[in-house]
Amino acid sequence: MGDDAEQLAKIGRFMEWLKENGATFPKIDFPRNDTPSGIRGGIALEDIATNEHMMVIPAKLMMSPLHILADPIYGPVLDAAKDLLRGDFLMTVFLMHEMRLGDASFYKPYIDILPVPDCISEWNDAELNEFQDERIKLRAKNRRLYIAVSLTHTMTWVRSLFDGDIGVL
Repeated sequence: MGDDAEQLAKIGRFMEWLKENGATFPKIDFPRNDTPSGIRGGIALEDIATNEHMMVIPAKLMMSPLHILADPIYGPVLDAAKDLLRGDFLMTVFLMHEMRLGDASFYKPYIDILPVPDCISEWNDAELNEFQDERIKLRAKNRRLYIAVSLTHTMTWVRSLFDGDIGVL
């Protein structure tokens, strides 16, 4: 199966998952890659009235800190680490867990269509040097360092919880 066909199959499974779990978007053609901005999004099929819902996505389909902390197995562990797992780190750890579950993850259809992350903090120094604004370069390099230190600290803590066997997460 080619990359395009495989991606279309993943999008099909995602759309089925959305609908099976109560999502509705009757006036939106979603997902589309031919949006005016050129990025994946949706296009209105007809006028949408003021205050009319464009999409209804049930809360159970959303990865959120509330759902993560409500997990009977990992919720208490991650809640105990809420000072360590601030901001996007809680979501990152949970997403890593769900990715490791593979086909057993409720969120697999969603995870399968996520784009490959790309952010400025992942750029190498040569790419960052293209910026003329020194503040942007410094912020990107500081963020890269912050992520590396935080990840090391977090994984050390997680390993200590499981005596080095992080296969359970």
